Amino acid sequence: MFLSKIWFILIALVSAVAVTFALVAPSPAVRKLEALEGQRLDRAQYAAEEMFKVDAHKWIDRVSKLGRDAIISESLDAASRGSGEYTVIHRTIQDRFRTLIPDLASGGIEEIVALDNKGRVIARVGGDNEKEYGDYIAGAEVVADALRGYLSDDVWGVGGKLERVAGAPVLSKAKDRIVGALYVGAETGPAFVERLKKNLDVDVALLLRGKVIASTREASQVDGLPTLIAQHTKDIETLTRTRALPLVAGADKLLVVAAPFAGQAGEQQAYYALIGEQPAKSDLKALLTNVSTDDLKWDRFPWVPLGLVTFAMIAVGLVLQRVEVESPLITLESDKATMDVPSPVAGTLTELRVLLRTVTSKDAALALRILNGAGIECHSCATGQQMIAEIENGAGALLIAEETLTEPAMRQLAALLQTQAILGHNLFGRPVPTSSRCRRARRSSCWPTGCGTAAGG
Repeated sequence: MFLSKIWFILIALVSAVAVTFALVAPSPAVRKLEALEGQRLDRAQYAAEEMFKVDAHKWIDRVSKLGRDAIISESLDAASRGSGEYTVIHRTIQDRFRTLIPDLASGGIEEIVALDNKGRVIARVGGDNEKEYGDYIAGAEVVADALRGYLSDDVWGVGGKLERVAGAPVLSKAKDRIVGALYVGAETGPAFVERLKKNLDVDVALLLRGKVIASTREASQVDGLPTLIAQHTKDIETLTRTRALPLVAGADKLLVVAAPFAGQAGEQQAYYALIGEQPAKSDLKALLTNVSTDDLKWDRFPWVPLGLVTFAMIAVGLVLQRVEVESPLITLESDKATMDVPSPVAGTLTELRVLLRTVTSKDAALALRILNGAGIECHSCATGQQMIAEIENGAGALLIAEETLTEPAMRQLAALLQTQAILGHNLFGRPVPTSSRCRRARRSSCWPTGCGTAAGG
């Protein structure tokens, strides 16, 4: 019984270790996948910066080509010198813009603005205020740079939208002076984030003044972005971007890398965020949920080794139980309990006797009362010969007063124990080391004989 219990305890321990390993083993892999996803977002952020630079050059080239147009140059020269009618110049430049770029939307252009050499708006095409002109915007950095002869670009936050702008100076027909400037604005909105997603292979969101203004994900999934970025502004100031940050969006677990836009928009809390997926969780429910039928195919899952190991463990347990069932038992019975004890001899131990040899009958009566009260059957022997005879009838132990141990009595007891040792075992089949027992007997005057009375065996 004990061997099978130990065996099944060992199986339970091994199973617990195996389950623990199965649950813990995916965790390092999940962390590695999360680190790789963070690295992918870092690379995407670097690629996004390069895309912004390429776009800036593209828009600068386009606006500089417009600035070299002769009609636009002559019209702005006249406006700067005040030699023409502003309304006529306004319509002339608008018509020229429409001729050169018939469809602004197909070119990704939100608006084109022409200014004289003082920064006053002469004409607009696109946007919501084409008919408005005459306002001064020379304070804008892009416009100021263009009026000084520089090509530049910037990102503006205008009317709750982000707008990329590129400016270029307009030279006179003789190329000897600056007669005005042009800037082209392109809205940075849904079309822009979709293009970024296509090129970078990650989801993209744009933020301005704590609000998400465009995203390739559903609005409910990026509601927490402004708060998340606001909590890591120090990282952005130090590293010009955030590390990969976890974002919980309902049932989705996301990773986010955010960076600010350069220029004026950066001062208006304008950011772009690149969004990736966190690896699946490694808990038991997630592991079982992610298991597919392909994972359980014969060529992918070790069904045969697993079955052989399981069969072997069950077989060993059954063999141990079989061996234990066939092992003889001795049943120890008392008034209060019954207990089975493994033994080479089967049966029920019905009598436990202690032989008592005292000096006086009064001592014997006192010892008998105490031992019988403890549930131990005790038989008092009046003489040494009677005790020897009772030992042959069966006894578990001898309780002898030291004063009764004469030399003849000790020789008789030693001979009896020597005979017991020659037999090689006591009732329980265990070897009886006579010499050691004799030594104990001499010291304690209590001699265990190893003999008893058995029934049923």
